[in-house]
Amino acid sequence: MTSPITSEQVPALSLAERDRRWALARELMAAEDVDALVAYGERECAGVAPFAPDVYFSNDRPGAIVIFVRGAEPISLVWSPMSVCDHIEARGGGIATWIEPSNVRVAKHAGGVVDVLRENGLEKAAVGVLGLEPYPPFHVNPPMPYGMWTQVLAELPEVTFKPVMPGFIFATVCLSEEELACVRYSAAAGDAMALAMQEAAVPGVSEAEVYAAGLAAACRRGASASQISLAEVVTLA
Repeated sequence: MTSPITSEQVPALSLAERDRRWALARELMAAEDVDALVAYGERECAGVAPFAPDVYFSNDRPGAIVIFVRGAEPISLVWSPMSVCDHIEARGGGIATWIEPSNVRVAKHAGGVVDVLRENGLEKAAVGVLGLEPYPPFHVNPPMPYGMWTQVLAELPEVTFKPVMPGFIFATVCLSEEELACVRYSAAAGDAMALAMQEAAVPGVSEAEVYAAGLAAACRRGASASQISLAEVVTLA
């Protein structure tokens, strides 16, 4: 049996990587000539390919709205107190979280976005947004919820909201060494899943057992695997 992977063997992103990404956010704001950047993120299990630019900037639980304002650290608007508890637990365990606890608010709603922009005097500013544009094949509609965003527009009628997803993509398409290490680790986990499923796929074995072998191989490496991703591995194997 393969030895379990320890936490020390799983690549992690450093505070230096955080600073690099936050610098990219500020460079994007300057390039797009906006005074703030709103990054909307879908929650866990939202779909095959969750829309998660929030995680890119927070390195935290998916499903937040991360807001950058020029000259200030980002604010994370989370949907549940559970996210705050996760943050507290991580800090207690010595894990360096990216966003300061004082900048995490249980306010993932229109009022939360409006409050942050008003607090910074941006009622008539230009604001960049990640989440207003569709990106097929998985995001055939804009990820931003219609009900929430119409309320933001009603509360801030003089703000110019500008979709900035193309600029974000071009700014982040080249991966850092830390990101490449994560990609390599994930690819190795995928290879291990494929091999385990291939070895399990013998005459008389059910598909459930083949799936279980792939899931077990993923879990041993600290990875998660959905039914769809396992099906893709079966096809490749």
